[in-house]
Amino acid sequence: MNQIQKILCRIYGPICEGGQWQKRYKRELEQLYNEPNTANVIKSSRLRWEGHVVRMDENNLPKKILWTNPDGQL
Repeated sequence: MNQIQKILCRIYGPICEGGQWQKRYKRELEQLYNEPNTANVIKSSRLRWEGHVVRMDENNLPKKILWTNPDGQL
């Protein structure tokens, strides 16, 4: 269970059905929260940033870092 799901479980709490308390399911929490999936937002932001870096001049530091291999060779 990720941190966001834990927080949403605490905010919305369990639900009583037929006299028994049950935890809410992940999909139900997402519907109640009604916000875009956090992982998808992060992935799209990373892709947008990569597109920006790819269009940079070859001499810019972010582009050099993006295309550098960890062993130090270009």
